[in-house]
Amino acid sequence: MTRIPKGLDLWQKGFAPLIFLTEEKSRNSNYQHLKVSDLEFARRVAAQSNINNVPWAVILSISGGATSTFDEAIDTLRLAKDRGWRRIIIVTDHFHTRRTLYAFEKVFDKSGIEVQVGYANNEIFDATNWWTSDVGISSFVLETIKYPIYLFWSEEPELVRND
Repeated sequence: MTRIPKGLDLWQKGFAPLIFLTEEKSRNSNYQHLKVSDLEFARRVAAQSNINNVPWAVILSISGGATSTFDEAIDTLRLAKDRGWRRIIIVTDHFHTRRTLYAFEKVFDKSGIEVQVGYANNEIFDATNWWTSDVGISSFVLETIKYPIYLFWSEEPELVRND
């Protein structure tokens, strides 16, 4: 809900010629067809915002759909190398920019591709009031658990099932 508008903003300001979305793993194959895809959601946000001719694309996953930031970084690195990119801007939620940047920098290490983050704020919480909402509490508590995992591993650890 927050990342698409931020990506559109960066694209309109000329920071990137394309907007890519990562391919997520299907959560329930029996009902996946009922869910609006991230790409369709992005197109609807752009249409509602009267933004036309957005160059959308999906970064296809080599593992059947990303389930973690590490997966997204690995998929993105493969595409960035194939396309000869020199820089990427990751758009993510403000509360987990540190972990996201850390994971991408680990995966992109020695690739010669610069990694930057554009963070998206949300309407529910920020660093000054996260404890006042359920989603804020969940997000910040989960980040404090996930960040140490990203410190010790350079890819999704097998001891943590992420399906």
